[in-house]
Amino acid sequence: MSSVHQSVIARAVIVANDQILLARHHEHHNTFLPGGHVEPRESCVTTLQRELDEELGISVEVGRYLGAIEYQWWDEPISTWHHNVSHCFEARSSDLTPGVDPLAIEPHLLFCWSSVEDFERHNLLPLPLRNLIAKLLDGDERVWWASTM
Repeated sequence: MSSVHQSVIARAVIVANDQILLARHHEHHNTFLPGGHVEPRESCVTTLQRELDEELGISVEVGRYLGAIEYQWWDEPISTWHHNVSHCFEARSSDLTPGVDPLAIEPHLLFCWSSVEDFERHNLLPLPLRNLIAKLLDGDERVWWASTM
């Protein structure tokens, strides 16, 4: 019997020199935006500050709300559907050096800077992020909404 796991996620879009900071779990072949699960009684902004401190040991200034993406995927080994809604925010940190991949504190994570042109090579997921971030860098300030469902 399968189950469903639902989560609210906070994600940071950190841009430096037209590069976006991406994260990857060392056992997976896709990347994602830094951030993580929103804990009970925690705001998305607080989540981003906590997660980036835990993952990279950096402080971040969380800026403008960019929008939300709803997506799901099947996790075969545990027979579970995952249904997530990611809330994305602009963020900055003076603790990061543009072009220098930061070292993760958490051993299961890797981080890298990527151009929009390299999103496919890095397999950035969920897929709508690729186009939404490209539009953002081109000056589109509309609030995001996308779904893979």
